Amino acid sequence: MYVPRRFPKIGLQQKKETDWQSLEKKYSISKKYLLYPAATWSHKNHIRLLEAVRIVNERIPDIKLICTGNKTDYFSVIEKKIYELKLEKFVKFLGIVPEEDLIGLYKNTSLVVIPTLYEAGSGPLYEAMRYEVPVICANTTSLPETIADKRFIFNPDDEVSLSNLIVEMISNKELFQENLINSRNRMNELSKIDYLKNFWKVYEKLISSKSI
Repeated sequence: MYVPRRFPKIGLQQKKETDWQSLEKKYSISKKYLLYPAATWSHKNHIRLLEAVRIVNERIPDIKLICTGNKTDYFSVIEKKIYELKLEKFVKFLGIVPEEDLIGLYKNTSLVVIPTLYEAGSGPLYEAMRYEVPVICANTTSLPETIADKRFIFNPDDEVSLSNLIVEMISNKELFQENLINSRNRMNELSKIDYLKNFWKVYEKLISSKSI
């Protein structure tokens, strides 16, 4: 049984955001970038995302990838892949950034991409929808039910189809707008869920199954 995360506690708590000029100067970045906020654990699937970005660059040469989040020991593997794919000029890992900076990065991105192989509940997905920025996610665990639209999910093991969806999301204005509308609708739906009732049903189901 799918039980969404408790809505009031979803996402960032900071209400302020850093303006674009400050972000541009602080991190030496330019607009037209993909955003992936996630610690660099292997299951977060940065490697496949990098492979997709390399393909996207052949069609949209000025697109960049910005990643935020804790740099784990696995980052050395990711860094090696960046050089292998010759993406040094197109990829930046900023590490952990202040919440107001992250909100600013969300609001100025061309697209949030979440290629994770496993996620009990994706904070970045909720945050992207909350701030009404375009977002696509992997077809893994709870993510498809959270975004609730097959047009915006992808196979995280297929860098070609992922690259195609990225290009389509950036170039297709109608699809772009429909993505934002979907996020707005999902946030409205999630805010109305009775979480206590859902969790109670799960416990009742577990108790009844054990008594048989």
